[in-house]
Amino acid sequence: MGTNIALTGAGGKFHRCAESGVVRLRYIGQFQEVWSIRVHQSSWRTSVNESVGNQARHVSLSLATFVLVCFFFPWVQLSCVGVRDSASGADLARSDGFLWVIPISMAMVLITGLIKVWKTVPSIFSLSGLAGGCISAYSIYLEHVRLDDAPRLVATRWTVLFWLVMLACVGIAAASLIFYVDRSRAP
Repeated sequence: MGTNIALTGAGGKFHRCAESGVVRLRYIGQFQEVWSIRVHQSSWRTSVNESVGNQARHVSLSLATFVLVCFFFPWVQLSCVGVRDSASGADLARSDGFLWVIPISMAMVLITGLIKVWKTVPSIFSLSGLAGGCISAYSIYLEHVRLDDAPRLVATRWTVLFWLVMLACVGIAAASLIFYVDRSRAP
């Protein structure tokens, strides 16, 4: 059983008929032309909520891909008496095994975000993104402190990618938290 509501417009009438979650807008104009629009009300409510959650998920996945790719690009530049060299995140991880947690956690974020588990249990994706982003950012910070505090004969300079990767890890954690808050709200 539907509810009919007649609204008059300029030169015609709008009829709104709501039945079983479907809204039909029907316009009858001056010259008896009829336009009908059929919209599902449930899609109005969920599309706004899903867009925030999906945008946060897409941001997390994009940033995780960025961190994973940039792990193999130069993070630090070394120079000594005119000789220059650079070391990537993978090169730094070879000397310090703890940095391997970065690509492993980013792969975990990508796997949990790309399979459909985030639809049924959003807390798994959120937890992996939050933990992966925080642990990766902290390990990058520890590497920065370790190399800056060490006595050195070689001048080291951190590249822009190093700082962007650290910022991206914090962004992954924030976007995963936004995803969890959006998905855990009661409908």
